[in-house]
Amino acid sequence: MNNNDLENRLRRLEEAFEAFSKDLHLAFQYMQPDAASSLTKSRVVLEKLIKQIYIAEMGRGPKKPLLGDMLADNQFTRKIDRRILSRMNAIRDLANLGAHGEHVVANDATRALDDLAEVLDWYLQRSEKTELNKDESPKKSDDSEPIPSPPVEPKPPPEQAPPPHLIDRIERLSKQRTSDNQLRAFAKIPADKIDSSSQICGCTAFTYYVGIEGAMPMQPGMEPPLNALCIAPFGMEEGTEVEVPCGEVGLVVGEPVQFHIFRSSVRREDLPGTTLESWLPSELEELEAIEVTLSAEGRILGEVVPVRLKAVVTPKGTLKLEAVPRTGSANWYIEIR
Repeated sequence: MNNNDLENRLRRLEEAFEAFSKDLHLAFQYMQPDAASSLTKSRVVLEKLIKQIYIAEMGRGPKKPLLGDMLADNQFTRKIDRRILSRMNAIRDLANLGAHGEHVVANDATRALDDLAEVLDWYLQRSEKTELNKDESPKKSDDSEPIPSPPVEPKPPPEQAPPPHLIDRIERLSKQRTSDNQLRAFAKIPADKIDSSSQICGCTAFTYYVGIEGAMPMQPGMEPPLNALCIAPFGMEEGTEVEVPCGEVGLVVGEPVQFHIFRSSVRREDLPGTTLESWLPSELEELEAIEVTLSAEGRILGEVVPVRLKAVVTPKGTLKLEAVPRTGSANWYIEIR
């Protein structure tokens, strides 16, 4: 299938699946310039669709609504045509390559989109066939189960609150104060020092952390340990924001400081506010450290400013971490592209 045919097919599917239209459109737009981002978009659509199919087929929500876990559920997947299931797994495998920093090309993104279009068409045809059988069958009582139609997701609220499934754990974490923590550093990253492999498109493909200093050691002369504070969860969607429930941290201004940013593709259950005192090398990947001097305008050089942290996934697809001071109007922030 050439690109024109694929584009026409996707336009038709965008009209049929209103909830997926934006992600489908961006998946096609990113196909040539950014194959990894296109694959991420295709994965997002597939994960949402499979969750809807899972609920319709199993009569309940999945225990773990992650793509890999749902596709590993044999009781569920036996209800899906094998040729469609193979395309679902192919999309997942290609998207995982891009999310983990492996080299992917435009042809990989095209193939995934072609497979995704086939999956969506299969779902439409199955829904239409089910509706036709329902119309031709004798009338049933009102207790009969409705046939699921293509999913239409509700629009997000104007305030763009954190996803509902995160609220309970975030509220619990908000009670775990770390007011004595010292933030290693905060600043706008120079454009020539941005790690392009960390770009976030559509939703975060990693869980992100910032390095903070732990409790001071009892032995004089030893540096305090570096802990990893979760600032953005896996799957945080663009246009959303969340305040990191860690209490206040200290931000040094007017002197050279370093900050450390970590990311993880395996710790998908960590939520903002989770603090790791230790981790395996395979769990967290540290991005390049940046040394900067923050503006101390209106403050004393070397002053430790109490700040609250807030993470935002911008419409441009970057993770923006803001430091909001207790007093004053100046905010500091970093962008992870």
